[in-house]
Amino acid sequence: MKFDSFAVVGLAMAAVVSAAVRPDQTVLSNYDQDLYLVELGPGETRWIPEDEKWALRRAGINFMDITDTPELGALRALDVRRDATVQFPKKPAYNDSLVPLLKELKQKNMHKNLEKFTSFHTRYYKSTYGAESSAWLYSKVNQTIYDSGAAEYGVRVETFEHSWGQNSIIATIPGKSDKTVVVGAHQDSINLFLPSILSAPGADDDGSGTVTILEALRVLLESESIIKGNAPNTVEFHWYSAEEGGLLGSQAIFSAYEKEGRDVKAMLQQDMTGYTHKTFEAGEPESVGVITDFVNPNLTEFIKKIITQYCSIPYVLTKCGYACSDHASASKAGYPSAFVIESDFKYSDNKIHTSQDRMEFLDFDHMLQHARMTLALASPKLRTFTGSAYSQRTLGFETPEIMERVQNLNPFVKREQHDKRAIIIFRFLTLFTWLLVFALSILFSVKAPANGKTIWDQNKAHPTPFSLNPESTSFYWLLLLLLQFGYLYCLFTFDAELVKVAANVGSHFIAHNLLTSAFILLWVHSHLWIGELVLVINSFNLTSLYFRHLRTQPFIHIPVVTGPLAWNFVAVLSNGAAMVGAHSLAARILANVAIWSILFYGFFFMGAFKDYPIGFELAILSASLAVHQHGIRVFALQWIFALVIAILLLTAALAISIPPIFGKELIWRRLDDDESDYEDHERDALLGDE
Repeated sequence: MKFDSFAVVGLAMAAVVSAAVRPDQTVLSNYDQDLYLVELGPGETRWIPEDEKWALRRAGINFMDITDTPELGALRALDVRRDATVQFPKKPAYNDSLVPLLKELKQKNMHKNLEKFTSFHTRYYKSTYGAESSAWLYSKVNQTIYDSGAAEYGVRVETFEHSWGQNSIIATIPGKSDKTVVVGAHQDSINLFLPSILSAPGADDDGSGTVTILEALRVLLESESIIKGNAPNTVEFHWYSAEEGGLLGSQAIFSAYEKEGRDVKAMLQQDMTGYTHKTFEAGEPESVGVITDFVNPNLTEFIKKIITQYCSIPYVLTKCGYACSDHASASKAGYPSAFVIESDFKYSDNKIHTSQDRMEFLDFDHMLQHARMTLALASPKLRTFTGSAYSQRTLGFETPEIMERVQNLNPFVKREQHDKRAIIIFRFLTLFTWLLVFALSILFSVKAPANGKTIWDQNKAHPTPFSLNPESTSFYWLLLLLLQFGYLYCLFTFDAELVKVAANVGSHFIAHNLLTSAFILLWVHSHLWIGELVLVINSFNLTSLYFRHLRTQPFIHIPVVTGPLAWNFVAVLSNGAAMVGAHSLAARILANVAIWSILFYGFFFMGAFKDYPIGFELAILSASLAVHQHGIRVFALQWIFALVIAILLLTAALAISIPPIFGKELIWRRLDDDESDYEDHERDALLGDE
């Protein structure tokens, strides 16, 4: 992977001093020569010595070393129609049978494999360590295949040998046809200042991509239908050698494929999938970077839809320049290719190509998102290829036309795009219902309706163990309404991507506004039982919104998702207590127990999703409850419990939100098993069982 930044210079200078130099490292010299032919852009070539290759890399200039593959793409030039032969579906068809496979993806496996992979002093493609790391990876892929029982059905792994000593690796899952989907990553690493001497753990570049697609392969092989060859397409997983030397390994492979007439329908490159710190540091939402330059636009569009369907984080469009990774080799050979990276390219890891590209800087949660995308693309349960195009059928099962109509009519369906009429309707209903909530909240806070009470007079008339303080709760509600201006901006802006994201949550937000308006009217008129039903319905609405739109942008997530969700949960308790008249001793004891549900509710979202905003929100509401309960009865457990809950929620939210500011977000990486699985294996035999 090439990185356009001089920030690596400082890191590399430190590495010169601190990196361990291995005296036993040998450079395999049979590929050495005086000059190399590099291609800096389409048709722009020149001969340069090897040290100038590394100088170009240090300067952030991308190139392909075409010394041994000058003919790559020649057959494509003779068939100008090749790029247009593959058509991709308008949207990926969601298939329930893929869900169990997605759940089998494990961070602990990626962690364990990357721990071993980065233990090699370097994976420089012309070094003995590069050859040994390749041998270990081949052994690991081979063991994965045999452990799954797939070998007996023809699933295999082979090496693609190169003259420089480090072999590329190809795992093949045969399908019903030779039409092939390729998922790739590169296995080599490099320290650009002294490649033959200094260490290059290459955790992010591209150890992260290597173990990401390895884990996707492991899970894909758990499908009996796939390993028995019932998939309509052949699927290949590639680990390329010598990407850092100018895409050497991938060029050799796709040059061979081009000459053999191999029918590759799609190629996805995963290069650097684990670094998120600079994204969070910039205040940007976690996302998958989708490269848009020098890629196949139709495949790229389809990849964006896969991310939207199968990942819990959004994508961001970005560029990386000519020949920035191995997808360029596939593109040059005339095969549709796409490339995804860990973030917007400007926020990618600046420690690559140095001794500091280490595991502790990676986010395995994020790598899991890349693994989900890889598995979704590689699984034939998603879509099939027929002839020269993707079929619109899924495993021989056509979606009935009536289901398509139902999907189109369902306002809660997440869509890739909305027509102008739908956007106009969303804008009108969102603004109208938001103004309705705002008006009712203000009006009935200061004026009682006919035959009713104001909001806070009603609160005073029903003192319960869950009654809230009027001032702090009003502040919370007013702040929430004001923050929703940010959401309204997204919906009314001219930025099509923001409008799409806002519109996708619009139906839930409109439903929330209508249900909240209904509850306010019912509350001030003392219709508490019906009001409780409305709150429960809204709980389902907001919970569905949360899980169907995980990790939207913060200026949408906080005011539209977590803020209302936290308030609604506490409102269910408060209105419920007023509804049953919780004044007896037994009722207060029950309330002393029920109040802890606020803590468990907040801990669930913070523990499962690192969602600290809901922790802060519930802490504010718990503090409001504590203040009011203290005013009702000084010597009581309820206000003490509420205060303890508020402190615990606040502490947990701070513990999650503060570390990323100082670059320590990875301490919150979730591991599925205990730490004993992660003992140091550096001294294991090279080809021993893992």
